[in-house]
Amino acid sequence: CSKQQIANKSQKAQSVANNMYACLGVQQKKIHVTMYHA
Repeated sequence: CSKQQIANKSQKAQSVANNMYACLGVQQKKIHVTMYHA
């Protein structure tokens, strides 16, 4: 995923999270989400 796509959808937190889920693996997803919300 490109950070630009996430930034463009920053207005929709759910959309951003969904993009991260689709881009990252299951284990990586949990780690990335944790860091993202931290």
